[in-house]
Amino acid sequence: MQSNVYVGLKPANNEDYNPNLPDEFDYLLLPLTNNRYKLKVRSIYNSFIKHSHQHDQELIIPEPQLQELSIPPFIENLNHSFIGLLSSWIELENNDPIIRDLAYKILYIECNYAKFIGIKQVILAPPRNLTNLNYYTQIVSKLLNSNIFQDLNLILSISLPLFEDSEPLATWELWNTIRKICNYNKSLTISLAVPKIKTPSFVIKRWLSEPVSSLLLSSSIFTKNNHNYPVLNKFNQNLISNFQKINANNLLNLNELSIILHGIEKNSNDIKGGKLSYLEYINFLLRKGDSLMLLAEENSIEPMSDNTTNSNNNTTSSGITNATNTDNNNNSNGNSNNNNIICLEQLNLPRLLPPLKPHSNMLTNFIYKNFENDKIKYNLYENAINRAIYDIRFKFYKENPLNILILGPGRGPLIDKTYQILKDLKMLDFTNIYAIEKNSNAFLYLQNKNFNNWNNKIKIINSDIFHWNPTKDKNEKLIFNLCISELLGSFGCNELSPEILYHIERNFTSYGNDNDTIFIPNSCSSYIAPIFSPLMYQYLLNKPLNSNITNNTNSNFSEDNFEKPWVLHNLPYTIVSSKINEIWSFKHPMQNYNTIQSSNSVINPIELFNKNSNSNNDFKIKHKCEIHGFIGYFTANLYENITLSTIPTDSTIKLAPSQYSSIYDHHQHNEDFNNTINLSHTVNLKSWSPIVFPLRQPLTVTDDTELLIYLSRNYDRFDKKIWYEWYGESFVYLVMSNLSLNNHSHNNTTSTSNNTNTDKNNRHSHRTSGSSYLDKTKRLQNCNEEQFKGNDENDDYNDDDIDDDDDTNFLNGEHENAWQSVNDMHDLVNSNMKMNSNDDNKPTFNLLSTSRNHNNNTVNNTTTTTTTTTNNKSTNSNHNNRLNNRSNLTDEGYEEEEIIHTKVRTGVSLLHNVSGKHFNIPL
Repeated sequence: MQSNVYVGLKPANNEDYNPNLPDEFDYLLLPLTNNRYKLKVRSIYNSFIKHSHQHDQELIIPEPQLQELSIPPFIENLNHSFIGLLSSWIELENNDPIIRDLAYKILYIECNYAKFIGIKQVILAPPRNLTNLNYYTQIVSKLLNSNIFQDLNLILSISLPLFEDSEPLATWELWNTIRKICNYNKSLTISLAVPKIKTPSFVIKRWLSEPVSSLLLSSSIFTKNNHNYPVLNKFNQNLISNFQKINANNLLNLNELSIILHGIEKNSNDIKGGKLSYLEYINFLLRKGDSLMLLAEENSIEPMSDNTTNSNNNTTSSGITNATNTDNNNNSNGNSNNNNIICLEQLNLPRLLPPLKPHSNMLTNFIYKNFENDKIKYNLYENAINRAIYDIRFKFYKENPLNILILGPGRGPLIDKTYQILKDLKMLDFTNIYAIEKNSNAFLYLQNKNFNNWNNKIKIINSDIFHWNPTKDKNEKLIFNLCISELLGSFGCNELSPEILYHIERNFTSYGNDNDTIFIPNSCSSYIAPIFSPLMYQYLLNKPLNSNITNNTNSNFSEDNFEKPWVLHNLPYTIVSSKINEIWSFKHPMQNYNTIQSSNSVINPIELFNKNSNSNNDFKIKHKCEIHGFIGYFTANLYENITLSTIPTDSTIKLAPSQYSSIYDHHQHNEDFNNTINLSHTVNLKSWSPIVFPLRQPLTVTDDTELLIYLSRNYDRFDKKIWYEWYGESFVYLVMSNLSLNNHSHNNTTSTSNNTNTDKNNRHSHRTSGSSYLDKTKRLQNCNEEQFKGNDENDDYNDDDIDDDDDTNFLNGEHENAWQSVNDMHDLVNSNMKMNSNDDNKPTFNLLSTSRNHNNNTVNNTTTTTTTTTNNKSTNSNHNNRLNNRSNLTDEGYEEEEIIHTKVRTGVSLLHNVSGKHFNIPL
């Protein structure tokens, strides 16, 4: 297995294409036009300005001639592939509309040429005058909406530093502003310059969810190991590894990530191996990452066959195969090994899919077959069934047989497990096994297996469970001692598991206090958290109704897409809250039997099935961000301590109050138990991807924000449907004094005397996956693996001796920040923009016109001009200082002030899916 990560090189001095350039790199990053074209445009512009007062005419910019191109038009005959570098000497932010028009025309000409010769990606320099950012974004948006980008064969990437140490999220705010003004255009991505200093984890998580198409690695961030080879510090190795795990799933169109090396000619004489040693080292890191990803896949996937017992039934709701089925109807019988390989590759693609509705929709054989890969889930089910039968085996004999019900068996994996356990325990002769399957096509499959595999021991019923009402005889109803089901959706309860199992309780168990029927699973809990996922929002914004989310065709925006929950498979996202909250649980048998028995009446189903998150809906968000929706997970207790969990590994969980939570039952013996625990994802569990409840309009929040999520599960017994409704509210706490509160009236605020504390952002999991790959990669060619073994003492690229905190051994001794790396990429002048008049590399137009504020023109001033939300930190700090100064004077006659934290609402979303109009689950 190989990830979609490739290595590129930017040659020195933006030189024209040279056939002698190294061909070991996957890409060459070169300007599309050269200095000759720049000089010609300058001459045309000067002539136009000189004579424009005489004629009312338009500035005409000719297309470049062959000698004015850095990349020749016949690239299919060359040994290299290219990424285009757009001209950096143009000024998109200039106050002069003629200069801005010239900039747009140059960009249009270069992008049109890049598309013509088959280049997939072009990189644009960042804005340099942030006071006129609106001009920059207007031109970028106009370019993206031109006919060049309509067919999605070309992407435009803006280069920015990964972060600034003075304000870590400043460059993200700049990017977010540009992206929002461009309306989340699918052809707009970002290229990040990696710094030499350690990047905070919350910044990395933020960028992992963004459409990052390139990582820019300057030679200055490398250091030398004991063998005098260039290596990266451990934190930058981990950064590359994190992006490799995303595997380009954060890109809608390109489906690959490029690592572009630049400036390697500066220190090539000081290191062993010369320029190619940088490439060899990056390929060494990528091969190591590929090996780890392959190992993870091998541990979680087993070969599919018709005789396997590890199959998923018709109620599994990852929904992954729902989109792939339409492309594989001819292979639905599943007898082709080649088809198996294709299916696995398709399953790894990033997708947004509607949740399955197996109770109302008939699933296909293709879907059943693909879910049979999840051996972990069925091994856990097997352990739970084995323990349950072992615990109750002595209660049953021929005169009093054991009755087992298997709900929704699909193609029969749970029947396989149960049958084999009973056979091993020699209990088949005094056990009755019932299997109820609604899908008539799956029913035929089960009949065949019953004859060939199960010796006709299984009573298979083709019926809806709500319509099935057998009797043991005329006077006695059928009682099941063990009920095995797989009715869990991505949110646990979103495939009618509570309603179906309650129907079993009411009609096929000794309903009441003496109910001893064992249910597998016996409980299920649902969890939510706010997420940042611009890719999800971008997909929904551009997705046509009633079509696959992966369809790369333009469509009109449909607000209905945001009124439905979706299954989020392999799309990057970031949980922005400090905890994940449990919001409700269902237990089987249902609770409140004492109330039911004492009142001698049946409890209203609305009380059992209607749920809301009000008891545990508050979230603390430490860092500014945008909230695009609410992610949903579940845990299920199968039997005793055997559980399934889709919660990300090492997550901190805030439990619901005990009356709503099933987890308290497993911890109540612990005197030190509180309302938070740590949970993890079941290792290698593949059947479920998380569910997401999107927001039509993202909520923009500042640092230290409190978010309230209102999510409800609604049951309508008359319309016979279940649906979810959701919305969110954000708040901040302002520091006030009792004096100011007495002198001013405040609307819609609530006061509290407690400080609001925030925790570190919760970690989230990224699924590693494979996809289609380029054939041109040289990563595995001409390499001696022994040279790169990490544990070898003679390893040339061994970095065990590198100290992450040591900044004295970098190849470039001068301190170079990420902005300087970006400037070097585009051959921009230094940030103060002072230029000699005879410098051919200077911008055509001086950004420092006298009408502008000098302090706001440099690229290093992003922290003061790029924010799109209100940040109250400085206001609170100044107010605190004033309060502290005045508090010292209270003994001298001033009225004493009390500091109060006031809760102020900063945002609220719409209520989504009202009355289940857009999405509901029929009963």
